[in-house]
Amino acid sequence: MPALAEPLLQALLDAMPVARLALIAGGQRPEALPIVFARVGSTLYSPVDGKPKKAGRLARLAHLERQPAVGLTLDHYAADWRDLWWLKLDVQASVAVDDAPGWDAAVAALRVKYPQYRETPLFRGEPTLIVMPWTRVRWWAADGEAGLRRWLADISPQGSDPCGEVAVYRRARSAAMSSRTCSSSCRRSGGTRNTKPAQPRALKRSMTAMSSGAPNSSTVISA
Repeated sequence: MPALAEPLLQALLDAMPVARLALIAGGQRPEALPIVFARVGSTLYSPVDGKPKKAGRLARLAHLERQPAVGLTLDHYAADWRDLWWLKLDVQASVAVDDAPGWDAAVAALRVKYPQYRETPLFRGEPTLIVMPWTRVRWWAADGEAGLRRWLADISPQGSDPCGEVAVYRRARSAAMSSRTCSSSCRRSGGTRNTKPAQPRALKRSMTAMSSGAPNSSTVISA
């Protein structure tokens, strides 16, 4: 796969709610853990938050301090395998306690991304963040970048457009749908292009009512 466009990478990181942190545990055992995270610039931050955990300092912090070169995987599975994709980041992790460059921005980003932190404490005990600037990005998508943009469009609330990537996909989808509509019209007309634009049903009903003299209190024209 070619290098992923930076705005698209940022949009994926901002939208995906969970990642898998792969690290080396004690005895050189590989271990993978789900984490929440937020992005500030080209760095990801994950808190040691108030979700239920074992007592004492988390083992993952000691593992990261001993071996800071770790990996993050983000992935999406769907029954339609054309929508499958994954993203892998090589990161150099460090543990920040109570303060670090970018601390306030990271805390703000986490609170914005996860409304659950209105109820769950952002930190458990001594405020601690795992700081993860990435050094390498690898990715795969069954439908290429179009599949990634399709996923962003599907999960984005109406009116939301992270980094403009939703607009890019929706323009491409609109063009594809117009092409399919034209092809379908050509088949119905025996191979001759139907140049008369299709009228929405609501508009047709309105025109019929107007021609018959019937009152029309509300006309809805759907795009």
